[in-house]
Amino acid sequence: ANLYGAKVLCIDLDLQGNLTKGCFKINPNDKAIMLDIIKDEVPIEQAIINVVPGLDLLPSSLDNGVLDNTLTLGRFPLDRVYREKLDKIKSNYDIILIDCPPALTASVTAATLASDLVISPVTPDEHSFSGLNLLYHEIQDIEKKYRTSIPLKIVFNKFDTRNNLSHDKLNQIKNSSLFTQYLYQSY
Repeated sequence: ANLYGAKVLCIDLDLQGNLTKGCFKINPNDKAIMLDIIKDEVPIEQAIINVVPGLDLLPSSLDNGVLDNTLTLGRFPLDRVYREKLDKIKSNYDIILIDCPPALTASVTAATLASDLVISPVTPDEHSFSGLNLLYHEIQDIEKKYRTSIPLKIVFNKFDTRNNLSHDKLNQIKNSSLFTQYLYQSY
């Protein structure tokens, strides 16, 4: 999106920080992360790092591993905690992407509630498909609890035309009365 001229902010919430590591010049150990923002130690505007023109990053590090405990023990309102921080900067961007860890945690719930759309990558393996089913039901629970609607899209990722498992899993999603409606047409 950035290469096509969109102003993009990527927020890395995964404590492994793979998105942050993908931005080679960023050393997350000396940068503010979401944990610092939630604790009101750093304003979100000051934590954002420019990677290239039009592409900014809010990095992550291992310290974000306590983010869920901070949100839970601090009794932060999950439906507002990220949204209120993002409201301060969202007019500066065309797209804000939040990269979440592959777990259904308080932080992921807060990110889901702050999002206009949840995009779930699914790889052609049994665990990922099971995770998609779990994610779908968790989104339904969040929608019910917070009386909101959360759009979901599925991106089938790492498709290998030479691999029967890829074809089987793609067909499983396409033939699923539950998931076919959420599947992006390209993969």
